[in-house]
Amino acid sequence: MSPGQSTLLDALRAFAAHCVLLGHILSLSIFPELRTGLGDLGVVIFFVLSGFLIASTSTAKADRSRYLFQDYLLDRAFRIFAPYLPALIAVFILDGLTLRFSTVQTYAEYFTLKDFTASLLMLQQFPPGIILDEWFGLNAAKLSTFGSARPFWTVANEWWLYVCFGMIFFSIVSKHRKTGFVFLLAAAIVPVFNFVAGTGDGLSLLWVVMALMGVFYARRPGKTGANMPDIKVPDSKLNIILTMALICTLLLAVVRFLWISYLHPSLAPGTPVVYDFNLYVLIAFAMSLMFFLVRQIENPLGHKSIRFLAGYSYSLYLIHYSIIYFCDALELGPKGKATRLLFLYLLCNVAAVLLWALFERHHRRLRYWVSGRPDRQGS
Repeated sequence: MSPGQSTLLDALRAFAAHCVLLGHILSLSIFPELRTGLGDLGVVIFFVLSGFLIASTSTAKADRSRYLFQDYLLDRAFRIFAPYLPALIAVFILDGLTLRFSTVQTYAEYFTLKDFTASLLMLQQFPPGIILDEWFGLNAAKLSTFGSARPFWTVANEWWLYVCFGMIFFSIVSKHRKTGFVFLLAAAIVPVFNFVAGTGDGLSLLWVVMALMGVFYARRPGKTGANMPDIKVPDSKLNIILTMALICTLLLAVVRFLWISYLHPSLAPGTPVVYDFNLYVLIAFAMSLMFFLVRQIENPLGHKSIRFLAGYSYSLYLIHYSIIYFCDALELGPKGKATRLLFLYLLCNVAAVLLWALFERHHRRLRYWVSGRPDRQGS
């Protein structure tokens, strides 16, 4: 992967996190009940990036040396949980203060030991509980995301995707490991349910598609560093073709968005709709074209700043919603719309940088300290 491609992926990751942040600031605090679709767009971009990167890096590591399922699972667990657990505790504190010092009760019903445990174990929105609740009215069986940690549902979805991918991938590439069918079936409950139902309308399926692309990319013929398979077209003409294809794809994505949101005679709800598989395909294809277009950039502009913004994007995703909710409930910060937007935007970013500095950026060190082994693969 070239420096240009790496920086592009970092930029998209940072862009996605800030889309989610701005979407929630606008809909929760500035223009209550307004749906912008920005948050959903950010989630879709995250899933496209996650599927591709997890699969391509895992394939490259497995091809390069002895990289086993337990190595993979430890990498993913520490990457996910290093900031996730502190963020969950922060949500507990913020929501507790909200319940104690304000009359706002928006997420009080989810401030329970059951939902805290469910979020801790990545079982929020567990399909059997949803089915029992929807079909038989057994609300007690439903496991929800804890308190105001509303974005955490995507993390649980991705975690089980990681586990399933690892079990299947390493059972194929390893001569010694065979996946236990029962364990795979248990781990697949959440992502398979999301293929056809649940929040996100097929985001798990999008992840799987991008994971397959990641494996093919890592094992593409004739790969040398960042080079792609040889195409008998001059670079200048190829770049023009790719640019035109990218513009057309983005236009199609805009048209699809407008159609399903506002123009469809029977399905359009009159509010932004981003969770749509046709739109997923167009977004993923546009991102793939961008990835190919920047393949020859060796010294991308602003790569250090972009890497920093991308570095704490996961922490920002985890903590921002509860901070916005807390500030609104206790009426903290300026009242003007523009100044409040800036206040919440900066506050969430500062909090995310602190979470990243204290926990997230140490996930590799924690992983190899716990395992008692040096980093053999890099990360």
